[in-house]
Amino acid sequence: MARRPADYTAQMQAAEERRRLQEEKQREEQQREQRLKARQAANYGTVVLDIMGPRMTIDGLAGLLLDCRERAKADPQLETEWAARGKAYFRPAADTSKQPAGSGGVAGNGKQPRKLPAREPLRAGERESRDANSCRELKGLYNTRF
Repeated sequence: MARRPADYTAQMQAAEERRRLQEEKQREEQQREQRLKARQAANYGTVVLDIMGPRMTIDGLAGLLLDCRERAKADPQLETEWAARGKAYFRPAADTSKQPAGSGGVAGNGKQPRKLPAREPLRAGERESRDANSCRELKGLYNTRF
């Protein structure tokens, strides 16, 4: 009996289909990563606004973060201390009088959300001193060796 010839056309089509599916899967994964990065950036922004409110400028925040990075390189213990403080901020100590999360405008931890104090508008020349004070306040939040 003679050997059946290979169907090269079908093999090429199958290889093309596998390549197309792999590219589609890769494209979907890239889109998922972009969505995750966008959500992470939004979450970071929410945390900064929750802690600092609109008091800090982007330049002040960048300077503060750069300073924190330099200090963390010099003292690795700082990072674990900051993580512990952040964990305590997001997950306060257990409270036996917690209410369900969906009850009457109460936050998920059973407590009322923190209200930010009202601010008066800036006058000429006050911006620099207020930015410096905001930076000191944020540094004070972390209770580190500054």
